[in-house]
Amino acid sequence: MRLLLISNSTNTGESYLYHAKTQIKKFLGEKPVQALFIPYAGITITYEDYETREMRIDEYIKINTDIYVAGLREGTMFLIENSNIQLIGTRNVRIFKYGQSPLEINPGNDLQFLMH
Repeated sequence: MRLLLISNSTNTGESYLYHAKTQIKKFLGEKPVQALFIPYAGITITYEDYETREMRIDEYIKINTDIYVAGLREGTMFLIENSNIQLIGTRNVRIFKYGQSPLEINPGNDLQFLMH
């Protein structure tokens, strides 16, 4: 399995997918390929909106107690190849799990626990 999961399509002041262009090209290679692209629109403008998102995540993990939820921030992405997962970008990912305080994980740190 190979996946490139991108947090957002546009950063403020940048063109569409500009921040991900290098990683997309590296991931897909030089030859034309068929790829599945699933756009998802979710806009958060204020801190209150973000706080509401965390409340929804909290409700979800109370029902799904054995599942991790990863909150990708703008300009970040997950690269998943076989059983390896890597956070790409300069910002942390926020990991939620029932009964635990949210974790802030830096790019380059081990995320293998998300694959189990």
